[in-house]
Amino acid sequence: MKHYQYRLWFIISIVASILFSIAGLKLAFQDPYTIQDDARQHIFWMQQFRDNTLLNNDLIADYFRSVAPEGFITLYRLVSSLGIDIFFFNKISPLLISLVASIYCFGVCLEIFSIPFAGFLSTLLLNQNLWMLDDLSSGTPRAFLYPLLLAFIYYLLHNSLWLCLLTIVLQGLFYPQTVLISAAILLIRLISHAKRSDPALCGAVSFRAAIRRKGTLTEQRRKERQRVAITLSNDYRKINQKTVYLLGLIISFIILTLYSLKTSTYEPIVFCCGSFIRDSADSRSILSSACCNNC
Repeated sequence: MKHYQYRLWFIISIVASILFSIAGLKLAFQDPYTIQDDARQHIFWMQQFRDNTLLNNDLIADYFRSVAPEGFITLYRLVSSLGIDIFFFNKISPLLISLVASIYCFGVCLEIFSIPFAGFLSTLLLNQNLWMLDDLSSGTPRAFLYPLLLAFIYYLLHNSLWLCLLTIVLQGLFYPQTVLISAAILLIRLISHAKRSDPALCGAVSFRAAIRRKGTLTEQRRKERQRVAITLSNDYRKINQKTVYLLGLIISFIILTLYSLKTSTYEPIVFCCGSFIRDSADSRSILSSACCNNC
């Protein structure tokens, strides 16, 4: 009966996520030339994947290509190589992203509070919040923050070393700013783990030595051995958790270092009145006079 309730509320959560997505898909597909505001800036240059003669020597296209994460570019290049229109994929990607985020949100909630109805409520509130903002509907790199962060938390609660590290790498490929959040979570967990640590392993060894001196197997000895086994299992779990935290922090540091050292051929710019303006002292003085009249 309990497993039936888990499956039931999980299915209802997925259906709720799809229902939230339908409204967005209806708006996206009402006209073939409809495209989300942020997506038109971050996606349009990817038409070069189908025809490399398009948008050559276009500064705006080159700029948005330079700020796009490598994982995001690779995903759309793969989609284009499969013959799928990038604008069509951009329109349906929020549905796919919200489904993945809902699945991990349901799992995270059950890890913290093991009641299926609570998992449904958390998923419902998540989808309501996601579709009230432009992050998810844009299908741009920041839309990947939600499923990747929730996946990281889920695998962290499970102490799944490799999957936890994999999600950190994916965060660096799709939206590197998410790695800062993951690194902060790992650092807090590591500090908390250090405060709770104790030399239980030494106590377990002395326990075993005391039991060995009794000579005969008794009911008490069997219980003590079970207690020792549980203690050793807990110690192994603590060591595994510490390994996850340390390796995660190391990978996060490497990703953030590479991201910070990434150079751009473009100086800081601002977008005003439909044009890009170089961010300098002179341009800011022009901006203050021009924007006040035109914006």
